[in-house]
Amino acid sequence: MKDFSLDKAINQMLGESRWGQRYMAISIENDWEAIMGSTIAKYTKLSLQQKKLIVSTDVAPLKNELSLNKKGIIEKINAFYKKEIVTEVVIN
Repeated sequence: MKDFSLDKAINQMLGESRWGQRYMAISIENDWEAIMGSTIAKYTKLSLQQKKLIVSTDVAPLKNELSLNKKGIIEKINAFYKKEIVTEVVIN
């Protein structure tokens, strides 16, 4: 029998189940302010679907700024979690 730490067992379970995607969506929502800053967090709503992050905002200048920085958003999120969580960003 292999020895697994609790952390590895939980990560494996989340990775193999549909709950893993929901867990990451909640994690990103909770950590969004730490990743992007309080101003951006205040005026945006998030949704994560199959490694695609959908960022919604009604503020036109912010929408434009986020659209120009999609690659940076992906890099910040993946660096924050130290693994590939997001591969695409859609701004609505």
